[in-house]
Amino acid sequence: MDIYTLVGNFWAEDQRAHLSASATRLYFFLLHEANRKY
Repeated sequence: MDIYTLVGNFWAEDQRAHLSASATRLYFFLLHEANRKY
């Protein structure tokens, strides 16, 4: 899965479940960290 698919899936889930600001920040931090490793 590429980063664009992950981001798109995240926003689709956010529309469905209305994720908190903390959950959003954590997700993008983890995505950033994983992306830095490759």
